[in-house]
Amino acid sequence: MAHSLVTPPDPSTRFERHELEQQLARILASGSFRSSPVLQSFLRFIVTKAIDGQEDLLTEQSIATAVFARAPDFDCSVDTVVRTHAYRLRQKLKEYYQGPGLADPILIDVPKGHYRARFSRHEDETPLTIPSEQKSEAVTLPVRKTSINRSAILACVAIAVASLLSGIWIGKRLSPRPEQLAAVADTSPAQAEVDRFWSQFLGSDKSPIIAYSNDLYLTTERGNLLAFSGPAADRGTLASPEVARAGVPGFDLFFHNIGPLYFEDDKTDVGEVMSASALTAQFVRMGVHPLLKRGRVITTYDLESHNVIFVGSPFANQILKEVEGNANFVFRDEPSRPPLWGGTIHNLHPLAGEGSVYSLERDAKSEALKADYALVTSLTGLTSQRRILMLGGLTTSGTQAAAQFVTSPAGVAAMSARLPQRLGEPRFWPSHFEYLLRVTLDRGLDVLRTECLTSRTKTPSDSEAPSQR
Repeated sequence: MAHSLVTPPDPSTRFERHELEQQLARILASGSFRSSPVLQSFLRFIVTKAIDGQEDLLTEQSIATAVFARAPDFDCSVDTVVRTHAYRLRQKLKEYYQGPGLADPILIDVPKGHYRARFSRHEDETPLTIPSEQKSEAVTLPVRKTSINRSAILACVAIAVASLLSGIWIGKRLSPRPEQLAAVADTSPAQAEVDRFWSQFLGSDKSPIIAYSNDLYLTTERGNLLAFSGPAADRGTLASPEVARAGVPGFDLFFHNIGPLYFEDDKTDVGEVMSASALTAQFVRMGVHPLLKRGRVITTYDLESHNVIFVGSPFANQILKEVEGNANFVFRDEPSRPPLWGGTIHNLHPLAGEGSVYSLERDAKSEALKADYALVTSLTGLTSQRRILMLGGLTTSGTQAAAQFVTSPAGVAAMSARLPQRLGEPRFWPSHFEYLLRVTLDRGLDVLRTECLTSRTKTPSDSEAPSQR
């Protein structure tokens, strides 16, 4: 077999079979594809067909049976497995060429609308033609093409100038007047107390980390999510039946015929989004530039180098289970309760008038959620110079309430009122404190009211026995 595979109109540019095979090997060995054997098989199949001149055989039916082990009577109108994975394949290829494959000599692409692989070089600007092994009718593969003409340039310049002038006019109309800026800069005593709370927490750290939770799931090809409690894997990784059985309660009973399952961790709840927004707004007004990071990927280096605010309970931020330390209020899963909304907050050393366990409150008839509970907990970080703040509820609503509580004048004032104070001295926030909040809900989700039920504080001179402040 001749090595020459592609000869475009420009004879100086050509592909050799071994070039394409080497490029395919580079992609399949990359981190983007190494964790997804299904996408590896998909890409290998369509590229091999292109190299062998058999692209006419690439149909949704042939791919479904060869790559995804579907039956010969596969119905693409019911099962979208090929289309779904074609979308994921395009995304993975884009990710690869924006990262480790940025300098690769050959580009492999799968344009929308079909499943044929397209090959090009970075410098190519003309269509490439791949003949089949039998010298049958050639198949034209479009290549990334840059076509710029004078009219297009003039049109772009005109649009840019018009946009600039419009932006200047709009900016003048919408820019705040001097008296409005003065009003914003004029900080009230209540807001100053919020700033003081955060200044003491942050210290010299001008780039704290907001670590938001994102639960781990297994997903079907139709996007149905199953909560997963086992070891994590890269998003899109195929989960074996053994892995699914170990991490999904009742898998054999309810889900054994559900089809392929893949790891999915791109979901963040409403309360976590609202919490990150409230915290970011507070930091920006203080001239602090926070870093947002998924709690699942927080590292020891992060905890040593930054103050970290965890948004979400240990149910989602697993690392929090390792840093709870000697906290008095702790989140617990209850084996006797259903997994959905079955978590509780335990008061390990209840004082007079306090409960020992706090759980979600629900309507007696409709079972709608009526009240959530949340914790605001401050701990010393991995070093004495770093701090950890945990803002977590039994549900996403409680998490939202905790974040809004510590960024609002009313919330900080309620916490401050429980701090010890010597006569004539300002209150000082200790390195360790815990606040238990009760959150009244509307429609089971929206935060109506947040109240502080009780608290614990501890200073370096305190004994290990908890005390109420």
